[in-house]
Amino acid sequence: NLSFWHLDLFSSQVGEAMAQIIRGRVAIAAGMHLCGALSPRLIDVFAGVRDIHAMVLCPCCLKGSLGKAVKHAAKREGRRIEELLTATLADAAR
Repeated sequence: NLSFWHLDLFSSQVGEAMAQIIRGRVAIAAGMHLCGALSPRLIDVFAGVRDIHAMVLCPCCLKGSLGKAVKHAAKREGRRIEELLTATLADAAR
């Protein structure tokens, strides 16, 4: 069986809510079209909830401080923005 839950990632209770929903089931956190600070926040939540078995992260546009930092670094290093964003988020997930 498959269930979908829509939660506020910036809620201080999101980790507890996820743990209650999961209750011993196999769980995958999926984030689609996560702008700006939402991508790093999902990574933080994933790292803090032991019962989540995997995470699928599909960021979109670059907004906020992360977006600015990635855009500047990509230009400075001569890299594609998407490539650097992917590497930055992968490093954060480790």
